[in-house]
Amino acid sequence: MSLLSIYSIVFLLIFHSCSLIFESGGEEPDGSVGQIMFPASTIDVPDSVKQTYKMDAERLALRDIQTDVTKKSTLIKIPTGLVDLYFNGLLHIYHAENVAEQENVVKVYNIHTLHRPEIKHLLVAVDTTVQWVKMWQEGYRFTGNVQIDKLLSEYKLDLNKYHRWENRHLVELEAENALNILALSQKFIGIDGVIYAEPNNVVGDGNDISAFRKSDYVVYEYSLGYGDCLAGCIHKHYWTFRVSYNGNVEFVNSYGSPLK
Repeated sequence: MSLLSIYSIVFLLIFHSCSLIFESGGEEPDGSVGQIMFPASTIDVPDSVKQTYKMDAERLALRDIQTDVTKKSTLIKIPTGLVDLYFNGLLHIYHAENVAEQENVVKVYNIHTLHRPEIKHLLVAVDTTVQWVKMWQEGYRFTGNVQIDKLLSEYKLDLNKYHRWENRHLVELEAENALNILALSQKFIGIDGVIYAEPNNVVGDGNDISAFRKSDYVVYEYSLGYGDCLAGCIHKHYWTFRVSYNGNVEFVNSYGSPLK
């Protein structure tokens, strides 16, 4: 038996067992639904493309997490299984050159997720009269405050910028890996010297990818936005694809504003 055949059999066994978990409504301990997507080939995919689609998948996974009221404010680390599922689906579409409209979303318009929710940057407003804050003012990462330094270490946060504004001082922290920054910000609230903490969210609108998990496939909806997108795009065009958990890609429909 060839190595490819063995690999296919192993995947089918895993896929079948995870499908049973999904259909029964079960969840893994990390909060992700027990379903997997057949791994997409990364051969000949440029590193920059893989990195961008990985960030897309992280945002899609976080959007899933944030639909749950409890997990939205408590689950800081994004489940890797959920990220992998969305990442593989995106790469299956990337490779599906024989599927109608694939070229538009991948090559012509190069559509990726809107940078919301924030996955790496956290803003912390600080009281400059508190002693430990002076360490950040001087550009040091660690402050001597046990609570602050523990969060910096545990979640791999670096001091990115210190803003000395007239009405307030703001510290921008950057995470090494994608996180649920909204939930992480809650950990800073209540620490002496912290006035408030929140994700460094972007404003405006633009191109985006949405994803919705079904029992047999994932729906990916790509949108192209144009026309005063800083205030909210006036025009939007949409493409919808289905990616089965075995990796098969199907174009569903296209609708919305005329393509620019």
